[in-house]
Amino acid sequence: MKEITELNIQPNYVNSGISATFKVDGVEYYADLCYIPMQGNECMIFLAENEQVVNWHDLYCNRDVRLCKEDLKKCIDKFVATL
Repeated sequence: MKEITELNIQPNYVNSGISATFKVDGVEYYADLCYIPMQGNECMIFLAENEQVVNWHDLYCNRDVRLCKEDLKKCIDKFVATL
């Protein structure tokens, strides 16, 4: 599996969720886990640069997760395994 570097998980005060930035092979990504009304919890991952999303086309989406740091990290690991 590829190595995740510069992982930074923090609260997302905009959507009351949890977000993270991380790099894999020098490419930066942004992950967001939050509650979506009538959908449930959703984790999405996007391309990023300087901790800002550069393309809102999701590279990964999972709705079967708990709203916690552990599940955000699991989603990131699953995404990285597909690279």
